[in-house]
Amino acid sequence: MSSRILFIRYPTHLYITSVNKAFERLTGYSYDELVQMSTADIVAPEYLKRSGEMRTKKTRGTSWTTYELALVGKDGRRIAIETSTRLIYKEGSPVGIQG
Repeated sequence: MSSRILFIRYPTHLYITSVNKAFERLTGYSYDELVQMSTADIVAPEYLKRSGEMRTKKTRGTSWTTYELALVGKDGRRIAIETSTRLIYKEGSPVGIQG
């Protein structure tokens, strides 16, 4: 199953702006719930640092990063995933992440 999610970047967190149905099924959250969340709301706390490290790696020139992390589903369960993400640019500046 390929779950796509799009984040928009703000100073301290990435906020979810778009997800597909597969991601909704995976997490148990509805689209309306997910687009009100940030990475801090859905990435398991023990993986937030790793997620931030991958963001930094992308901003330093790595086009795609692939790594494992865990999400927290609506029911509280941990969901182990492998994700590949890339920066999205607008007018030469990074504005979001797709993965």
